[in-house]
Amino acid sequence: MKKVNLFFVLFVLGTITMYSAPLTVSWAEGSVMIRTGTTWKELDVGSVVESSEQVQLKPNSFVEFSYSGGKLVLSAEGTYVLDKILANAVKQQAARSSMLSKIGKLVANEVPLSTTVAGVRGSEQDRSSSMNWIVDEELDTAGTDPASNAYELLRGGSYLEAAASFEQLIPNASAERRVEYQYTQAWCLASANDLVASIKLLRSMSSAGPFAIPRALLLARLNLDTGAIGDAVRVLESVRLSPELQNDDRLLVQNMLQEAKTLQGR
Repeated sequence: MKKVNLFFVLFVLGTITMYSAPLTVSWAEGSVMIRTGTTWKELDVGSVVESSEQVQLKPNSFVEFSYSGGKLVLSAEGTYVLDKILANAVKQQAARSSMLSKIGKLVANEVPLSTTVAGVRGSEQDRSSSMNWIVDEELDTAGTDPASNAYELLRGGSYLEAAASFEQLIPNASAERRVEYQYTQAWCLASANDLVASIKLLRSMSSAGPFAIPRALLLARLNLDTGAIGDAVRVLESVRLSPELQNDDRLLVQNMLQEAKTLQGR
Protein backbone atom coordinates (compact mmCIF):
# COMPACT_ATOMS: atom_id res chain seq x y z
CA MET A 1 0.00 0.00 0.00
CA LYS A 2 2.85 2.37 0.85
CA LYS A 3 4.44 1.71 -2.54
CA VAL A 4 1.16 2.53 -4.27
CA ASN A 5 0.75 5.72 -2.27
CA LEU A 6 4.34 6.73 -3.02
CA PHE A 7 3.78 6.11 -6.72
CA PHE A 8 0.64 8.26 -6.62
CA VAL A 9 2.48 11.12 -4.90
CA LEU A 10 5.34 10.96 -7.40
CA PHE A 11 2.84 10.92 -10.28
CA VAL A 12 1.04 14.01 -8.97
CA LEU A 13 4.30 15.85 -8.37
CA GLY A 14 5.50 14.88 -11.82
CA THR A 15 2.30 16.17 -13.36
CA ILE A 16 2.62 19.46 -11.50
CA THR A 17 6.26 19.78 -12.52
CA MET A 18 5.42 19.02 -16.14
CA TYR A 19 3.15 22.05 -16.33
CA SER A 20 5.20 24.35 -14.11
CA ALA A 21 7.87 25.95 -16.21
CA PRO A 22 9.44 29.31 -17.02
CA LEU A 23 8.01 31.15 -20.02
CA THR A 24 9.56 34.05 -21.92
CA VAL A 25 7.47 36.83 -23.42
CA SER A 26 8.32 36.76 -27.14
CA TRP A 27 5.59 39.18 -28.25
CA ALA A 28 3.28 41.61 -26.48
CA GLU A 29 0.79 44.10 -27.85
CA GLY A 30 -1.57 46.35 -25.93
CA SER A 31 -1.69 46.07 -22.14
CA VAL A 32 -0.41 42.80 -20.67
CA MET A 33 0.03 42.59 -16.89
CA ILE A 34 1.40 40.05 -14.43
CA ARG A 35 0.38 39.76 -10.81
CA THR A 36 3.13 40.15 -8.25
CA GLY A 37 1.77 39.82 -4.73
CA THR A 38 -1.25 42.09 -4.54
CA THR A 39 -0.27 44.38 -7.43
CA TRP A 40 -0.12 44.14 -11.21
CA LYS A 41 2.78 45.27 -13.38
CA GLU A 42 3.31 45.51 -17.13
CA LEU A 43 4.96 42.61 -18.94
CA ASP A 44 7.58 43.49 -21.53
CA VAL A 45 9.10 41.44 -24.33
CA GLY A 46 11.92 39.36 -22.88
CA SER A 47 10.34 39.07 -19.42
CA VAL A 48 10.47 35.60 -17.86
CA VAL A 49 7.47 34.39 -15.84
CA GLU A 50 6.58 31.16 -14.07
CA SER A 51 3.64 29.21 -15.43
CA SER A 52 2.06 29.24 -11.97
CA GLU A 53 1.61 33.03 -12.18
CA GLN A 54 -1.43 35.02 -13.27
CA VAL A 55 -1.46 37.17 -16.39
CA GLN A 56 -4.07 39.77 -17.30
CA LEU A 57 -4.87 41.15 -20.76
CA LYS A 58 -6.78 44.36 -21.38
CA PRO A 59 -9.03 44.77 -24.47
CA ASN A 60 -7.34 44.45 -27.88
CA SER A 61 -4.20 42.93 -26.37
CA PHE A 62 -2.10 39.93 -27.35
CA VAL A 63 0.80 38.12 -25.74
CA GLU A 64 2.98 35.25 -26.92
CA PHE A 65 5.12 33.17 -24.58
CA SER A 66 7.90 30.82 -25.63
CA TYR A 67 8.79 27.81 -23.51
CA SER A 68 10.60 24.50 -23.90
CA GLY A 69 7.52 22.80 -25.33
CA GLY A 70 6.64 25.49 -27.88
CA LYS A 71 4.49 28.64 -27.76
CA LEU A 72 1.54 29.83 -25.72
CA VAL A 73 -0.59 32.67 -27.09
CA LEU A 74 -3.39 34.66 -25.42
CA SER A 75 -5.63 36.84 -27.57
CA ALA A 76 -8.58 38.01 -25.47
CA GLU A 77 -9.26 40.27 -22.52
CA GLY A 78 -9.20 38.40 -19.21
CA THR A 79 -7.13 37.01 -16.36
CA TYR A 80 -5.35 33.72 -16.92
CA VAL A 81 -3.46 31.16 -14.84
CA LEU A 82 -0.82 29.98 -17.30
CA ASP A 83 -0.65 26.46 -15.84
CA LYS A 84 -4.27 25.87 -16.83
CA ILE A 85 -3.60 26.98 -20.40
CA LEU A 86 -0.48 24.82 -20.66
CA ALA A 87 -2.31 21.77 -19.36
CA ASN A 88 -4.48 21.77 -22.47
CA ALA A 89 -1.80 22.91 -24.94
CA VAL A 90 -0.84 19.52 -26.38
CA LYS A 91 -4.45 18.52 -27.05
CA GLN A 92 -5.21 21.88 -28.66
CA GLN A 93 -2.09 21.67 -30.83
CA ALA A 94 -3.27 18.31 -32.16
CA ALA A 95 -6.76 19.71 -32.83
CA ARG A 96 -5.26 22.72 -34.63
CA SER A 97 -3.02 20.52 -36.80
CA SER A 98 -6.02 18.40 -37.77
CA MET A 99 -8.05 21.50 -38.61
CA LEU A 100 -5.28 23.01 -40.74
CA SER A 101 -4.84 19.74 -42.60
CA LYS A 102 -8.56 19.50 -43.27
CA ILE A 103 -9.10 22.99 -44.62
CA GLY A 104 -5.68 22.88 -46.28
CA LYS A 105 -7.35 20.94 -49.09
CA LEU A 106 -8.92 24.24 -50.10
CA VAL A 107 -5.86 26.49 -49.99
CA ALA A 108 -3.37 24.05 -51.50
CA ASN A 109 -5.50 22.95 -54.45
CA GLU A 110 -3.66 23.09 -57.77
CA VAL A 111 -6.44 25.19 -59.33
CA PRO A 112 -6.39 28.89 -58.27
CA LEU A 113 -8.91 29.61 -55.55
CA SER A 114 -10.62 32.29 -57.64
CA THR A 115 -11.84 29.48 -59.92
CA THR A 116 -12.62 26.96 -57.16
CA VAL A 117 -14.65 28.07 -54.19
CA ALA A 118 -16.10 25.51 -51.80
CA GLY A 119 -16.82 24.81 -48.18
CA VAL A 120 -14.85 22.22 -46.26
CA ARG A 121 -16.08 18.85 -47.51
CA GLY A 122 -15.11 15.20 -47.37
CA SER A 123 -14.31 12.79 -44.58
CA GLU A 124 -11.04 12.52 -42.71
CA GLN A 125 -10.46 9.15 -44.39
CA ASP A 126 -10.87 10.30 -47.99
CA ARG A 127 -11.14 14.07 -48.20
CA SER A 128 -9.63 14.46 -51.66
CA SER A 129 -11.97 12.05 -53.45
CA SER A 130 -15.16 13.51 -51.97
CA MET A 131 -14.26 17.21 -52.25
CA ASN A 132 -16.97 18.99 -54.25
CA TRP A 133 -15.62 22.04 -56.05
CA ILE A 134 -17.82 24.85 -57.38
CA VAL A 135 -16.18 26.14 -60.55
CA ASP A 136 -16.30 29.82 -61.45
CA GLU A 137 -16.04 30.62 -65.13
CA GLU A 138 -13.96 33.75 -64.53
CA LEU A 139 -10.37 32.86 -65.46
CA ASP A 140 -7.22 34.94 -65.80
CA THR A 141 -7.33 36.22 -69.38
CA ALA A 142 -3.56 35.99 -69.68
CA GLY A 143 -3.74 32.32 -68.75
CA THR A 144 -1.44 32.76 -65.76
CA ASP A 145 -2.07 33.08 -62.06
CA PRO A 146 -0.34 36.08 -60.43
CA ALA A 147 -0.26 34.10 -57.18
CA SER A 148 1.42 31.03 -58.70
CA ASN A 149 4.69 31.67 -56.83
CA ALA A 150 2.84 32.16 -53.54
CA TYR A 151 0.94 28.89 -54.02
CA GLU A 152 4.16 27.10 -54.93
CA LEU A 153 5.72 28.28 -51.67
CA LEU A 154 2.61 27.13 -49.80
CA ARG A 155 2.66 23.66 -51.35
CA GLY A 156 6.36 23.40 -50.57
CA GLY A 157 5.74 24.06 -46.88
CA SER A 158 7.41 27.51 -46.84
CA TYR A 159 4.46 29.01 -45.00
CA LEU A 160 5.98 32.28 -43.76
CA GLU A 161 7.38 33.05 -47.21
CA ALA A 162 4.03 32.17 -48.79
CA ALA A 163 2.19 34.42 -46.32
CA ALA A 164 4.50 37.32 -47.20
CA SER A 165 3.95 36.69 -50.91
CA PHE A 166 0.15 36.70 -50.53
CA GLU A 167 0.36 39.91 -48.49
CA GLN A 168 2.18 41.64 -51.35
CA LEU A 169 -0.55 40.61 -53.78
CA ILE A 170 -3.46 41.96 -51.71
CA PRO A 171 -3.23 45.75 -52.44
CA ASN A 172 -3.56 45.31 -56.21
CA ALA A 173 -5.97 42.37 -56.22
CA SER A 174 -9.63 42.44 -57.21
CA ALA A 175 -12.16 42.28 -54.38
CA GLU A 176 -12.74 38.56 -54.96
CA ARG A 177 -9.09 37.63 -55.04
CA ARG A 178 -8.28 39.93 -52.12
CA VAL A 179 -10.47 37.80 -49.85
CA GLU A 180 -8.89 34.66 -51.28
CA TYR A 181 -5.39 35.95 -50.59
CA GLN A 182 -6.28 37.15 -47.09
CA TYR A 183 -7.73 33.82 -46.07
CA THR A 184 -4.86 31.85 -47.59
CA GLN A 185 -2.35 34.16 -45.91
CA ALA A 186 -4.07 33.56 -42.57
CA TRP A 187 -3.93 29.79 -43.12
CA CYS A 188 -0.21 30.01 -43.91
CA LEU A 189 0.46 32.09 -40.79
CA ALA A 190 -1.41 29.60 -38.60
CA SER A 191 0.51 26.73 -40.21
CA ALA A 192 3.75 28.56 -39.39
CA ASN A 193 2.55 28.90 -35.77
CA ASP A 194 2.25 32.69 -36.03
CA LEU A 195 -1.11 32.62 -34.29
CA VAL A 196 -1.27 36.33 -33.40
CA ALA A 197 -0.90 37.48 -37.01
CA SER A 198 -3.34 34.84 -38.25
CA ILE A 199 -6.00 35.74 -35.67
CA LYS A 200 -5.72 39.47 -36.37
CA LEU A 201 -6.11 38.88 -40.10
CA LEU A 202 -9.08 36.50 -39.72
CA ARG A 203 -10.84 38.88 -37.33
CA SER A 204 -10.45 41.71 -39.85
CA MET A 205 -12.10 39.70 -42.63
CA SER A 206 -15.79 39.75 -43.48
CA SER A 207 -17.90 37.01 -41.92
CA ALA A 208 -19.82 36.62 -45.19
CA GLY A 209 -18.87 35.44 -48.65
CA PRO A 210 -17.38 32.28 -50.16
CA PHE A 211 -14.79 31.89 -47.39
CA ALA A 212 -17.23 32.41 -44.51
CA ILE A 213 -17.29 28.77 -43.38
CA PRO A 214 -13.55 27.95 -43.53
CA ARG A 215 -12.77 31.36 -41.99
CA ALA A 216 -15.15 30.68 -39.11
CA LEU A 217 -13.77 27.18 -38.50
CA LEU A 218 -10.15 28.34 -38.46
CA LEU A 219 -10.83 31.47 -36.41
CA ALA A 220 -12.86 29.54 -33.83
CA ARG A 221 -10.06 26.96 -33.52
CA LEU A 222 -7.44 29.67 -32.98
CA ASN A 223 -9.69 31.52 -30.53
CA LEU A 224 -10.09 28.33 -28.46
CA ASP A 225 -6.34 27.78 -28.50
CA THR A 226 -5.57 31.29 -27.27
CA GLY A 227 -8.05 31.75 -24.44
CA ALA A 228 -10.66 33.69 -26.45
CA ILE A 229 -13.44 31.25 -25.54
CA GLY A 230 -16.29 33.75 -25.77
CA ASP A 231 -15.09 34.91 -29.19
CA ALA A 232 -14.93 31.28 -30.37
CA VAL A 233 -18.52 30.65 -29.26
CA ARG A 234 -19.78 33.77 -31.05
CA VAL A 235 -18.05 32.77 -34.29
CA LEU A 236 -19.34 29.21 -34.10
CA GLU A 237 -22.91 30.29 -33.30
CA SER A 238 -22.86 32.61 -36.32
CA VAL A 239 -22.41 29.64 -38.69
CA ARG A 240 -23.93 26.77 -36.67
CA LEU A 241 -27.21 26.80 -38.59
CA SER A 242 -25.76 27.78 -41.96
CA PRO A 243 -27.11 25.64 -44.85
CA GLU A 244 -23.61 25.73 -46.34
CA LEU A 245 -22.26 23.54 -43.55
CA GLN A 246 -21.62 19.98 -44.66
CA ASN A 247 -22.03 17.10 -42.21
CA ASP A 248 -18.37 16.95 -41.20
CA ASP A 249 -18.25 20.76 -40.89
CA ARG A 250 -21.29 20.63 -38.64
CA LEU A 251 -19.60 18.01 -36.47
CA LEU A 252 -16.53 20.24 -36.16
CA VAL A 253 -18.72 23.12 -35.01
CA GLN A 254 -20.49 20.93 -32.45
CA ASN A 255 -17.21 19.54 -31.12
CA MET A 256 -15.69 23.00 -30.75
CA LEU A 257 -18.79 24.31 -29.00
CA GLN A 258 -18.56 21.40 -26.56
CA GLU A 259 -14.86 22.12 -26.04
CA ALA A 260 -15.68 25.77 -25.35
CA LYS A 261 -18.30 24.74 -22.80
CA THR A 262 -15.76 22.50 -21.05
CA LEU A 263 -13.13 25.24 -21.00
CA GLN A 264 -15.60 27.80 -19.64
CA GLY A 265 -16.46 25.42 -16.78
CA ARG A 266 -12.87 25.19 -15.58
